[in-house]
Amino acid sequence: MITDVQYGDKGTKITITVLHGTEIVDISSSLEKYIYLKPKNGTTITKTASLETDGTDGKMYIITDEDDFASAGEMSIQGRVVFVNGDWRTTIKTITINKNL
Repeated sequence: MITDVQYGDKGTKITITVLHGTEIVDISSSLEKYIYLKPKNGTTITKTASLETDGTDGKMYIITDEDDFASAGEMSIQGRVVFVNGDWRTTIKTITINKNL
């Protein structure tokens, strides 16, 4: 997982590992995967995630667009995985979007 980026960056890879406590969750059979980005004073952006490998490692990722880091400051990131028998979210993490000159 990244910890900070620059305002306006695009093409940044954000990877989330889905855990249940400290155990990795096998997400290979998930029906849907999302990563949510929420600037401190903004609207939540929903991105469809892809598996990093085969999903048994619990890792999913997105590649950001130029509008995803549209303001400097803190941003919350959370993953969501949907299975036939349930719908789970990850712990919220915070990154910093740094200003440019």
